[in-house]
Parts: sequence; structure tokens; C-alpha cells
Amino acid sequence: MSRISRVFTELGLVELNREFALHPTQMVFPLSAKAGTLLGWAQQQGLWEPLSLWSLVRLLADCASPSLEGGRSTNLSISWFDAEIGEVVRARPDGCDLCRPLLLGALTTFRARPVVSSLTEALKWRGCDCGSLADEAALRARGEGDFRKRLVGIARRWEADQASAAGRTTLPIL
Repeated sequence: MSRISRVFTELGLVELNREFALHPTQMVFPLSAKAGTLLGWAQQQGLWEPLSLWSLVRLLADCASPSLEGGRSTNLSISWFDAEIGEVVRARPDGCDLCRPLLLGALTTFRARPVVSSLTEALKWRGCDCGSLADEAALRARGEGDFRKRLVGIARRWEADQASAAGRTTLPIL
């Protein structure tokens, strides 16, 4: 397991167990900040940001099968990595204008053929600093303590904010 995958696992961002999986397919769903949700509120408050597309590529490269040779199949799949920003989705896993098209292409290829070689071009690319910045962000998050405890703290703040919002009155629109 790579350093980055160990960090994701320690943070509770991903839990993969290929040998003892209860389901035939293990899905990786990168989280987006959606309006009206806990993560949407947390992102608005500056308490949470979606992972980079680079983090997703690195995680999949570490967990995917090397090949599908000999009829070998894989049970790893991905979804929701290219949500459209709008009124519902406020923030998503992303990259810069230079790397985003490359990463989306690699992830789309990976979804059709979930093997490490589908990600090779993206893993070798050095056209911007987004990949190293994503690695640094994951390591910083590790230093912030237990992800689940942080999420519980965020959820409590959200509940308090929602409760106080319920007691607020608004002026009618004239």
C-alpha cells in the first residue's frame, strides 16, 4: 500500500478490502459539496474541501489490478468524479485547467478498463503542481487528527447552526 493510500485509509476517507469484500464490486465515490447538505455547509464555512482528482488517480492506481490478463476481472469501480458545478453541486474533486482534461480522460478510461495502465499517462504527467499539492494536502489532513472525530465535530456545528436557523425570522420580500 502506498503512503497516500495509507493516509486515506487512516483518515477514514476510504476503506478497501478486496480479499474479504461482501459485495462483488467495490465503488469509490469521491465526495462533492452539495447545497443543503452537511458537506455543502462545511465547504461554505471553510471546514472541508473535496479531494483533488489527483488524489483519486493515486488511490485507484494503488488499489487497482495491474492487468486483466488471463481473463482476470476486477471488482473496483468509480463514479461521480465529474459532477457539474451549479446550484446543487458547489464544489467537486478537481484539478487546474491544464490537468483536469487529462485526469478526467484517465478516470473515464479507468471506469471502462479498471487497471493501473489506464492511469499511466496521468501518473507520469508533470505539467502543473496540482499532483504534488494534492499529496501535501492529504498529508496535512493526516496531521489534523482523526477524520471521523473531525467530521463529528463538523456535524455538531452544522446541527447547532441548523437549529439556530430554524428560530430565525426573515423579513418578507416586498
